[in-house]
Amino acid sequence: MRASYILITFAGAKIIHYFNMAKLFKYYDGELERVWYDSSNVKYSEIDDKENSLKTVRVVFNNGSQYQYGDVDVYDYLKFRDAESTGKAFNQYLKKYTYEKLENADLKKLDTDYAELKGGAYVFNFSSDNFTIRRNDGQPILTYDRKLKDDEPEVVEAVIKALKIPYKKE
Repeated sequence: MRASYILITFAGAKIIHYFNMAKLFKYYDGELERVWYDSSNVKYSEIDDKENSLKTVRVVFNNGSQYQYGDVDVYDYLKFRDAESTGKAFNQYLKKYTYEKLENADLKKLDTDYAELKGGAYVFNFSSDNFTIRRNDGQPILTYDRKLKDDEPEVVEAVIKALKIPYKKE
């Protein structure tokens, strides 16, 4: 797996954001594994963790369409999940299985779940006197003690969106 990072320098402060090129985040609760991807095709997958080696896998694509694949060999799923190119791996390892089209997924809910589960969502506060970035847990990352120029909040927001870093504005 290839890990990368981006260094953001703003107002003399540096923020380093690490990410994996394909798999953004994996969450496992003991029964269900949920994975979010940075892919031009696949947004999310989940797999039920049952005792046997054949699994049910649900895949959500970036356009919201959602499919369920049955009796998937666990090793094919792992090859798909851990691949550098999620789209290519989907075609190679999952597309061959029997599937059912499900109702379109709620992409906003998936984004919210990702931000909350990862705990790494950033909160931006643009006040009249300063600009603050903090994690969801309240830990400050950057405080800039001056009023931002007229176009600076939009520039910061555009950079964060382009990097696909989950965030919300206060």
